[in-house]
Amino acid sequence: MTCNADFFTRYDAFMQQETALVGTDEKLSLVEEKLAKLKAALGAVERQNKKHNEKLAQRRALIELCQTSWFYGVTALQPQLWLRGGVAGKIARQEAKLESEEAESPSMETKESQLKRQVGQHEKEVEQLESAEAQKDGVHAQCERMFDEATAGAPTPTYQQLVASKTQAVQTAEAEKETVRAMEEAAKKFEEAVAEYGKAANDMNAAARENGSAQHNVSHMAMAREMDEQQRDRMMNYARGHANAGAAALTQAAGMIPAAARSRHPEMVPTGHAQSSGLSSGVAQATCQPGVASGMASMLAGGLGAFAGNGGLGDMIVGGGINAQLQEIAQSKADAGKQLGQAQALLSACKQDAAAAAASASHVEAQLRGEKQQIFNALREQAGAQPIAFAAPGA
Repeated sequence: MTCNADFFTRYDAFMQQETALVGTDEKLSLVEEKLAKLKAALGAVERQNKKHNEKLAQRRALIELCQTSWFYGVTALQPQLWLRGGVAGKIARQEAKLESEEAESPSMETKESQLKRQVGQHEKEVEQLESAEAQKDGVHAQCERMFDEATAGAPTPTYQQLVASKTQAVQTAEAEKETVRAMEEAAKKFEEAVAEYGKAANDMNAAARENGSAQHNVSHMAMAREMDEQQRDRMMNYARGHANAGAAALTQAAGMIPAAARSRHPEMVPTGHAQSSGLSSGVAQATCQPGVASGMASMLAGGLGAFAGNGGLGDMIVGGGINAQLQEIAQSKADAGKQLGQAQALLSACKQDAAAAAASASHVEAQLRGEKQQIFNALREQAGAQPIAFAAPGA
């Protein structure tokens, strides 16, 4: 590109056009906001007028009915009108109301027309401002191209160094953003693990309640006791499923932590494993199998008499297992919660890293623009073009 006096004349002309259009975006926002309010007001008035016109039509129809109907038009058949002037009195009252309501119509129609006119005017203004904004964007883009091409054609060592630094800084900033996004997903998975352990605790507590009910029914209502035991077994199995899901989510969450976060903040990285094995390792899973209490009771019935024969001893044994597993689940949930806190702290650190990288990229960009401006000013001086008070586009 030849940066002669003609080049700078054209550039300055584009800059003058852009300067003349500064502020159109703010004006456009204000007009669009006012247009939205006018349209809302117009819609309300249109609905009001429609309702008003429907009411007028109904009243006219009622008057016509009273005037023409063989039933409603005969006073003798309308006892509710005998002391109110008959049908003629009703017609007179309706005509008076109709006259009053019709008198309101012109002002209501005028208001609607005015709003429609205002809406049309603002719509045209929006179109004009949108066109001006598009023109400003186009002129700005042209100035930016001319500015960049001119400075790129006369690079200084500082310019070249800053271009390379900018490329690296932008890549680093994007990588940090991606690290934050990945870490956010990992933190969500840690939250999922904590939630699963919470569900496991709820289900195991429910199993404990059902087991207590079964023990209460040990000496009578055998059918009710059996139903309690079946429900207890189901809840224990649900608890085991949620505990297993929590352990799996915890492991998956740890695997989702990005390598950049691991290497930069190793002290914050969660292990992905609960200190307590909970139900995920199979500890005491035998008590989670359906029918285990009644099976134990049957097995022990011969030696322990009626007490064991009706399931009481089995329910007591299972109750002990439930309490143990509740402690295991509580420990696993606490471990998962601790790791969730670590993950959230790691996420916060990653966000700080991303903010620092973005700030660094902005700083390099500002330095590069300053160097470009110096090159551009030197080219202008070499071309013998008169300097003007316009700043570089985007400055």
